[in-house]
Amino acid sequence: MVGRTAKTALKPGFSIDSAFWTRFGAARYFFAMTTPTAREVLEQLRSRTIENDPSVGDLYAEDGAFELPFAPPGVPKALNGGEAIREHLKKSVAASQARWSDFTVTAVYDTADPEVLVAEYVLDATIQATGDPFRLGSIIVLKVRDGKIVLSRTYANPIQTAEAHKYD
Repeated sequence: MVGRTAKTALKPGFSIDSAFWTRFGAARYFFAMTTPTAREVLEQLRSRTIENDPSVGDLYAEDGAFELPFAPPGVPKALNGGEAIREHLKKSVAASQARWSDFTVTAVYDTADPEVLVAEYVLDATIQATGDPFRLGSIIVLKVRDGKIVLSRTYANPIQTAEAHKYD
């Protein structure tokens, strides 16, 4: 096509010429608009956690990994696979005596890998059995691909974590 560009129809009444596709790349354009970044997924994780939302597990990819290296006894140190993670998180939210009221991200560190970030945060909760306040500082390494968590590795104080779980 000399002197003209072909049009590509996306939906009725909307088209983008081939020069656009060539110059900017269709996949990059559309994924940049629709795929959440690692920071955006961290915000979704924060929001669902303070809502005590059992759908927090839906943020994980089917091949995702959930790791708690300092987990207290009775809590798995690692889970692999989206279904296992979702099931564990649903049960944990339902059974936990800690009702999270705040999740404050105090620092976020980008890494050389754009899929990976490290964040420091503080969780505030109330222990339902006693009404006592509970605060837990943690660090999370979060790897996000295609808008889903493929790895979350959370480092939390094991003594504080055990304290919260003693009521479960």
